[in-house]
Amino acid sequence: MGRLTLRPSSVVSTYSSEMAERVKRVVAEWRPDCIVALTFVTAPYALHVEGIATIVDVDNLLTRMLYESYIQATGRLSRLRSWLAWWKFQRYERYLFGKFNACMVVSPRDKLDLEAMLAAGRQRQQIDVIPNGVDLEYNVLGLAEPEPCTLIFSGALTYFANYDAIRYFLSEIFPRILAQAPMAKLYITGKTDQVDLSGLALNDHVVLTGYLDDVRPAVARAHVSIAPLRIGAGSRVKILEAMALGTPVVCTAKAAEGLDVVNEEQALIADTPDAFASAVILLLQNPAPRERLARRARRLVEDKYDWRAIGRRLCDLVENTCLAARG
Repeated sequence: MGRLTLRPSSVVSTYSSEMAERVKRVVAEWRPDCIVALTFVTAPYALHVEGIATIVDVDNLLTRMLYESYIQATGRLSRLRSWLAWWKFQRYERYLFGKFNACMVVSPRDKLDLEAMLAAGRQRQQIDVIPNGVDLEYNVLGLAEPEPCTLIFSGALTYFANYDAIRYFLSEIFPRILAQAPMAKLYITGKTDQVDLSGLALNDHVVLTGYLDDVRPAVARAHVSIAPLRIGAGSRVKILEAMALGTPVVCTAKAAEGLDVVNEEQALIADTPDAFASAVILLLQNPAPRERLARRARRLVEDKYDWRAIGRRLCDLVENTCLAARG
């Protein structure tokens, strides 16, 4: 039987003492000016070194995601488990991120939430918004010819937010789409290892592609990229990639969160099953709005989410953090 702990179980189960020793050895030999840790997964290892500037890329503020999951939970036991998971992670992320010289988040909403969380622990870390971006030299237009009546959801179902989104879509939205577009087919990319597929309303109109070495052709072939997410933090790279590839997007407001996306300008945003289904059907059956959304969405990623411009902002953050740490 496992030992009870106040740390989240995912943190306890993934921590590696061997990795911690390896980090200390590399730092001692190399003496870098700065350490950038990626999310709460690698952040603990950066705490083993001293006298070096540290930055943590928060990416997704899991505390907020778990709180949203708790709010949606039904049943006393399920709600209790969800609350406990949220409480543990809030406590852990507040402690962890408060140890770094600077924190990176991808959206203004995450910055506000992280500021509030750290302030509750009387911590005042530097927090900068460095948005997610897309490589426009890699994600180019014209990679594949779109196939009629095809939808795609890119993202592994092993991630609980993706699983929730697809369960919701298949049970509440897809039947409405098939009633008016019976030839529609949905492709879901990503691994399904150890995923409870029995919890999904799968049928002959759904294709599980498994892991793809290159997801770009699959996204480019689709008439519509869907993102029916209901929980999450940060911003969705899958939306930016679809926009860069010229595939129009239908998403929830939650999925569009953190991105400068305007409804009916760069994507169709819908939060009810009827509205989401109607938006998908509109794009499946009408090339004009598909082409208009795709054109405006590509322009958006070119203007605001090109990795080359975002990369310069990241370099500035690293340099400024190093200077501040030196005093």
